[in-house]
Parts: sequence; C-alpha cells; structure tokens
Amino acid sequence: MIDLERVKKQLIKSIHHEMPIEMILDYHDTLYAKLDAVSRYVLQELSHPNIKGPAAGQNEHFAIQQATCDVFDNTNIKYNLVETEAKGAFFPLIELKGIALLPRRSVTRQEWNKAKYMRELAKQNQNENLNFKQDDLFTPTTTATTDNYSNYITNKILVIVDICFLDKVYIKFVVPSSDLKDIHLTVSLEDVISDIETVSDTKDAEVNPTSKLKKSLLELDKIVKNA
Repeated sequence: MIDLERVKKQLIKSIHHEMPIEMILDYHDTLYAKLDAVSRYVLQELSHPNIKGPAAGQNEHFAIQQATCDVFDNTNIKYNLVETEAKGAFFPLIELKGIALLPRRSVTRQEWNKAKYMRELAKQNQNENLNFKQDDLFTPTTTATTDNYSNYITNKILVIVDICFLDKVYIKFVVPSSDLKDIHLTVSLEDVISDIETVSDTKDAEVNPTSKLKKSLLELDKIVKNA
C-alpha cells in the first residue's frame, strides 16, 4: 500500500525544488490583484444576470492568463499561452524542469474532460509516458513537444494549479490520474508555504525530488487502473 502522505511530501519538495518560493508568493499576489479587479468590475458594471454570470467566469479565466504572463515574463522559467486544437482559444502552461503546471479556474472534474488539451496532457501521468528510469534521479527531464496531431508530448508530471477566488485566492496543486477520473494528490498553497525546509540533507540534495515523485505516481496510476 502506497503512503499518500509521503507522496504529498514529495510533491511539495518538487515544487520547492523547481520554483523559488518568492515566485510562488508573487504569483499568488498577482492572481489576487487581477481576480479582485475583474470581480469588482462584474459586480459594479454588469447587472443583467444573463450577462453577469457568464462574464464572471470568462473574466476570471482571462485574469488567470494575464497574471501568468505578468509573473513569468522575463524569468528563466519557460511558459506559454498554448493555442488549443481546434484553434481559437489558449491555455497557460508553465514548464518547470520536471513538472508542467497548468493554471486553471477551479471547476469540476467533469469540466476537465470537456477540454481536449487537458485529456491529452493528463495522459502524460501514465506509465509509458512518464517513462521512469533510474538515471532520472540525477538528470533533468525533457521539454514538452507536440506530435503531428497536436497532442502534447512530455515526460513531465502534469500538475493542475486549481485557482478559486472568493474574496481571497485559494490555490491547490492537483495531480490527476492519466484519465482525469481521479485525483492522485492535492496540496494547498498553505501546505507548500508551511513546509519550507531550511536545512536539507546533503545526500538528498543530490537527488532530483521530482523523479522520486514520478516513480511514486507510476505506482498510483497503476493502482487506479487496476481498481
């Protein structure tokens, strides 16, 4: 039986390893500023319910995209607004060394499955695509590419950044199963902030924590599929 608390610790360590905590906090503050601004606009300027309801969700969607651009422009972290297939919409994708972060407005898992790009990216959290090798413990993973059918190919772990705005910003880091039917792991921003390690073991520092997480996720995805 796999120890989920141990795997959650691995996810937190991976986030710390791949993104400076100052940047995580800056992202939180920028998200709050953008989401608060669009929320006030909807409340103050839109009155008809048939306009107000859809506008709130759409404005939050674009506010998250803009906050991502504002924070990760001019940094050494690769991010992009990726065009969907069929074309006409975009989604933000932040590519860390071993994790692909997908920031999204908080919705149900049923809504996830409506987005083709999410179905394709989630497939990377399965055995044949994560492709764990012992060498991964000490080497970085490759960058994301697309195949001839515009499917997203990466051996990075997909982590959904679930963003909810209710007077304040609530952020969760969610690792879905490869079929989007289950959630393997969820850790909150508060979990990540409170678990900052001030002292690390020298031997552990030599090991890529994301690769440890990758190995654990292979076990989890196998358990889910066999259930």
